Amino acid sequence: MCLNVLDSGLINGDNVVQAKDCNGNNSKWEITKISGQFYNIKALHSGQCLNVLDFNGKNGGNVVQAEGCAQDSSQWELQKLDNGSFNIRVRHSGMCLNVLDKSTKNGGNVVQAQDCQQNTSQWKLYKR
Repeated sequence: MCLNVLDSGLINGDNVVQAKDCNGNNSKWEITKISGQFYNIKALHSGQCLNVLDFNGKNGGNVVQAEGCAQDSSQWELQKLDNGSFNIRVRHSGMCLNVLDKSTKNGGNVVQAQDCQQNTSQWKLYKR
């Protein structure tokens, strides 16, 4: 499965989920270094950034796409793990990009989470 903007949404605040169909541009992301170890992660179909909604600092804060990419809630650190995958940590809270409740279902919601050791917080990156 892959990181996906639900229903190819184009609106600021559209939800981000995991999806089986990884062929659409709503499942393809451009990673751009912005400063130090931090990156913006932009959805190719909309040009909007991966963002923790409303600067939420709590475990389980929802992840969406957002037009504003300058906020700390849209800046991410890529931490390579020994198994070749990555933890993707948001700058404002230090939490990891995670599939909620360890879901394996198509459409499983994506949030920030404190526990970065679970498989649902480990992501593989592929060049296009």
